[in-house]
Amino acid sequence: MAASVVYIKSVGKAQMASTSLPDEILLKIFSYFGPDDLCNISKVCIRWRKVAQDVQLWKKHSYSFDVFSYPKTINEVLTVATALDSLIISSRSDAPRILRTLFRKCGYLRKLRVMNCRLGEGVTGLVEKIVDLYPNLQVLSLEECGPLPLDIFKLIPRLTELRELKLTSTQELHEDIICPLVDRCQKLKKLCLLGVKMDDASVLYIITKLGRQLLTLMLNGALLTDVVYLHFHNCPRLQELEVTSCTRMRDRGLLEGIGSLQELTSLKLSSLTLHFPTTTLIEFYHQSFMSPLVLLNLSGSSYLNDECLNEIAERCKHLKDLTLCLNDDVTDAGMRSVITHCNQLRVLNLAFLSSITGGFLRLVPSHLPHLRRLVLRMCDNVHVRHIQNLQAALPGLNIKRIV
Repeated sequence: MAASVVYIKSVGKAQMASTSLPDEILLKIFSYFGPDDLCNISKVCIRWRKVAQDVQLWKKHSYSFDVFSYPKTINEVLTVATALDSLIISSRSDAPRILRTLFRKCGYLRKLRVMNCRLGEGVTGLVEKIVDLYPNLQVLSLEECGPLPLDIFKLIPRLTELRELKLTSTQELHEDIICPLVDRCQKLKKLCLLGVKMDDASVLYIITKLGRQLLTLMLNGALLTDVVYLHFHNCPRLQELEVTSCTRMRDRGLLEGIGSLQELTSLKLSSLTLHFPTTTLIEFYHQSFMSPLVLLNLSGSSYLNDECLNEIAERCKHLKDLTLCLNDDVTDAGMRSVITHCNQLRVLNLAFLSSITGGFLRLVPSHLPHLRRLVLRMCDNVHVRHIQNLQAALPGLNIKRIV
């Protein structure tokens, strides 16, 4: 039920409403308002402010601060909010100050996501405070927040209720750091450690302890070999997999490891190297697990060519998001196959494809009715007239192009 603050013109009636209604009734009325309205309500009088700060009232609310949020608004919300279900802080240079303000008033928090914010040298102290104040935190994400020291990983095991953990831009980790985290955080279902270089032993420990319950797994594959990938069958519920820098993956790891994941709906594999001939990739893309995919990212995959794209187009007809960046062997012919078969596409990212000329773009209006975003960054050989014609046919389409 949506509601907005009703301003009572009569002073007498306002005083009556403020003094005669019991707190329980006020609390029920206030429960229909959102965070911004609760901040306005708290300014009416001392009693209303006290009721508007009720913990149970705020536990259901979420809030997000981004680069466009005014500091005054942030302070108003955080001085009234005694609890929050979820808080997102993104692209804020003052993120440490926001967190410290949060600590002073908010005694309950279930989900905290901090993205693209520099937390500075005091990041360990901030994480320690988070762990102390919110021991029942279920989601913690520190994504692209600058270098994260190893000490943070020694604090996280205290968050035993974690369901989702996402950390990037950290150092190389080994078993002595990973094992205590996995042993204590046994409820984890979503684990993202993209910026973390881990060896086979560390990832095998994660799979052994958490594999049966994992829904999301995102890893840096720079140090990983097929020893790890061949154990992916121990993650039968996995729906989202991302592995960056797949430089040590070989045929068995790809075909038998990744290919064993029958529940996947999202797959991101970057930098598949020259170790994979076209025949191996075609066999991989032909496997049945590819059919349910709605998101596929194959950036920088050597030997990804038109023949492979034909196989992907035939198999992955439910795709909504496709990224093919940095694949020099992809041409207009392969893209025509994708566009004519993958009619559910909403996002198509073709950045840095040097061999496409854009002739396939004339098929977009008739075959991709749901397309909302097309990325053609640094596609130097795409003719401007093809883009202009597409933009005229689909004025609502967001086309990103930087030459």
